[in-house]
Amino acid sequence: MIKGHTYSILSVFEMAESDGTVHKMYLIRNPWGKTDYSSDWHKDDTRWTDALVAQVPYGIDPRTSAPNGVFTIPHDLAVNSKCLNSLQIGHLRDSEGYN
Repeated sequence: MIKGHTYSILSVFEMAESDGTVHKMYLIRNPWGKTDYSSDWHKDDTRWTDALVAQVPYGIDPRTSAPNGVFTIPHDLAVNSKCLNSLQIGHLRDSEGYN
């Protein structure tokens, strides 16, 4: 991720593996329409399965969405300032069931 660059958070979601392991994730979009993200859960991460991809919001497949600038990062990287150094909320959708 580019230092000082603005990204959109499209969704915050959880995905569960068949063994019960739950991953808290962020669905991110680079407004420049590309991504070079290469840490945990990048587009070529071998942990991606069809069952996990099916749990990503909006029908997005993180394995193929990089050319559109859309990618996922785990919550732990987002909140520990390894990827994002600040978060600013510009729009809440509580009335639509998002909180």
